[in-house]
Amino acid sequence: MGIYATMEPGNVIVSPDKDMRQIPGQLYNMTEMMSVTPEEGRNWHFIQTLAGDQTDGYSGVPGIGIKRAVSLFEENGYNWKTVVEAFEAKDLDEEHALMNARLAKILTIDEYDFKKGEPILWSPTSSDRADDGARVKVAAD
Repeated sequence: MGIYATMEPGNVIVSPDKDMRQIPGQLYNMTEMMSVTPEEGRNWHFIQTLAGDQTDGYSGVPGIGIKRAVSLFEENGYNWKTVVEAFEAKDLDEEHALMNARLAKILTIDEYDFKKGEPILWSPTSSDRADDGARVKVAAD
């Protein structure tokens, strides 16, 4: 849905699924129409990385739900350092955080390689890191 929703300006996602809040664009969640900015989408992706989603099969950080995740980001900023520190507080490493972030990510048109027919795996960008010195080591393609 994320790929098709971001293919053409003006496409609208119609879904009550909270996961769709990470896709920039128009979302009708069955009760209201909303516009999701790229920043709001990124923030929701980070929230879901921490909170996990049992229905979708990834755990997030044990003991952290959506409300606690939002609170952590409000206290520390929406950045990769906050994500990593939350996982590390539960004795989980950064690779575990990266796996959860990749599982939480709903792909957009820019995150799929149509020539290869495969997703472009999510990795934190320099803006996600907020100059925090995060230590993710991602193999180059």
